[in-house]
Amino acid sequence: MFEASERPMNRAGRWNEGKIHLGYLYAADRSLNTARKLIPGGVAFQPIVENLIGSSIEPHLTRGDEIFLTHAKSVVDPDSMFQHLNAVWELVSDVRGDKNRPTSLTRHELAEISENRDIVAGFRVPEKSVNTNWLADRLVDRVVSDRHIELRCNCSVTSVSKGRAHWRVLTDCGVFDGFDAVVNALWEGKSAIDEGVGRSSNQFLSYRYRVAVFMKVPNVSIKNVVIATGPFGDIKNYDGHHIYLSWYPVGLLLDCRQKHAPASPKLNRAMEREICGRIIAKLGDYFPDVINLPTVAEQMVVRGGWIVAHGEGVLSDPMSTLHRRDEFGISRYDNYYSVETGKYSVAPWLASQIANELV
Repeated sequence: MFEASERPMNRAGRWNEGKIHLGYLYAADRSLNTARKLIPGGVAFQPIVENLIGSSIEPHLTRGDEIFLTHAKSVVDPDSMFQHLNAVWELVSDVRGDKNRPTSLTRHELAEISENRDIVAGFRVPEKSVNTNWLADRLVDRVVSDRHIELRCNCSVTSVSKGRAHWRVLTDCGVFDGFDAVVNALWEGKSAIDEGVGRSSNQFLSYRYRVAVFMKVPNVSIKNVVIATGPFGDIKNYDGHHIYLSWYPVGLLLDCRQKHAPASPKLNRAMEREICGRIIAKLGDYFPDVINLPTVAEQMVVRGGWIVAHGEGVLSDPMSTLHRRDEFGISRYDNYYSVETGKYSVAPWLASQIANELV
């Protein structure tokens, strides 16, 4: 296993909201194709991960249903959003028999969550998120302890080539030869290696670098909410102590569409403090309890990573193809596997498919 960072799971795989996607969020995809692609990975996520780490992730999942709030400037109106939520529920229920279906919030319930006039409707949605920091540590422990895995950290892959019988991997720390198979799961770096193997589609991709606030606080009862659908914000309360706060326009540090990813943005402490303050201020306009969180926080950092997707446009445009996330999966070429993960929650399911094929 080649890892460019000092340890695995140190970038986007650690620093994200951890939503175990079932497709509910993608209400602007009227075809439901995004939900159909995401549901198998979302349903398989927990059993696969628990088998890998040898323990339950249940204590580190968000509690109760997620609250979806419709913004006045949402690209999907409340009635259409509710129709989408129920259509996705039908698809999920066909797979695993979910009995808890989405429900609308009453005016009183909505006012208890947010009195901001831009929030025009709300729904309870049976979807969970996982504390990605906690899970990243468990997965790293599992990799390090496995005697069958040789881990090379601080080692960036520069190219891959096929010899007469085996694959060769070139890195900035040496050349490694004799591999029967190669799995390219490099996320933002994937397309450049694919191109060297002659498997590039020459497509331009959307590369967005996003950051959010991750904090640890004394016990709080703040709800798990997402303002949809468009460039808004969300809150995750994983266990009463570990909190995720995001406001899309503030956390979006780089947005481009090109063949390969540019260099990652660099953050210093002053920039982190500014971003943190702006995210909390924006969310505070909708959820006043957020404003006081920094005063009691035991830990607070601004971190993030790349979002790589097919599509173009901006999330405020209902016609943007970024509202569809169904173009992901595994490409195969002579025991060279190129993995477009799509979403964090799909990764274990895709990995299990490759592992089964190799076995």
